[in-house]
Amino acid sequence: MGKYLLIAALTLGCVAIASTGNGQKPPTKKFEEIVRFEAAEARQGVAVDAQHFYAVTDLGIGKYDKKTGKLVAKWESPKGGPFIHLDSGVILDGKLYASHSNYPQEPMTSSVEIWDAVTMQHIGSHSFGIMWGSCTWIDRHD
Repeated sequence: MGKYLLIAALTLGCVAIASTGNGQKPPTKKFEEIVRFEAAEARQGVAVDAQHFYAVTDLGIGKYDKKTGKLVAKWESPKGGPFIHLDSGVILDGKLYASHSNYPQEPMTSSVEIWDAVTMQHIGSHSFGIMWGSCTWIDRHD
């Protein structure tokens, strides 16, 4: 069965945590599927920008058009490494940052890997060295 990336929207409204005090029930949250795209790389995580979503698997990243779901670019790890286990990603200032680890190997090592989101060329790496745990997700700070 193919892997799918599900894009859903949360119907927003005023959500009360407790009863409003007037006997009315608080509104409930509702998810509504808008569209579903097949993405072979949709196994580990996803990053998004204004026009694309980036499906992440252990050794590759697929760049897809958000309107059509068509694959527009792909990056694959070279045979034999150095990439072992990519996870989640985030797009910041035109760069795709993805968490990476050597899971399930020991001693544990992790890094943040960086791609140019336009060209999908790998452009950098930040190693955390040997430490307990694996870097499995990434997001910006401040």
